[in-house]
Amino acid sequence: MFVVMAASSETRERDLECDVSGETIRNFMEALQAAGQLSADNILQTLKLLEVKVLNNRMTTSSRQKVTDTLVDYLRAVKPEGELEEMCVSVLMALGSQSPEMVIVKLWDRLHLHDLPPRSLLVTVGKLSLGQGVAPYLGATWEHILCLLRMAQEEDDMLAICQALSGLVISTRKHLDLGSKDDEVMDITPEAVSIKAYHTLRILFNHWSLKNKNKVGWE
Repeated sequence: MFVVMAASSETRERDLECDVSGETIRNFMEALQAAGQLSADNILQTLKLLEVKVLNNRMTTSSRQKVTDTLVDYLRAVKPEGELEEMCVSVLMALGSQSPEMVIVKLWDRLHLHDLPPRSLLVTVGKLSLGQGVAPYLGATWEHILCLLRMAQEEDDMLAICQALSGLVISTRKHLDLGSKDDEVMDITPEAVSIKAYHTLRILFNHWSLKNKNKVGWE
């Protein structure tokens, strides 16, 4: 009986592997684009499979780009919470671990529409900033974070921006400390970093009520 159950389990796993390839991925992307066609449980399970597929480097660059674009659109439309939101972040982190710029540049999508990016995306960018391959994008990302700082009104948005900003600052400081020993070249000079830091503090104190004893103030 145990052998049969084990074999059945392995068969299901193989079936799941097939379910995240080819036509089913396209169907899943289409379903996400029309949010609400799949149940939260179905989306959660498929996201878990997508994460494994990305981490195992079994997805083409064009497929990763499509998943990134569609997933961010899904986050904008549905604003998932709890385990589903955490799984979305996990998939974005998996995508960003291979192509950080693919995820980071989604921050400034629709910025001209004064539309804040999904909080999950801000959290992801903050985490990705601490990893490898992000140095060429730190300056540009910080510039766009400054725009977001001026736009944010709700506390949860402010907290998410703080997390993204924290990752940027830590990473930038690390690269500055490494100096000539750094293997990665930042897209921002030390002088420009000082200017960005000054502008960031001005916005924080002029646009955000940091005197209030809320979570943002502590951040």
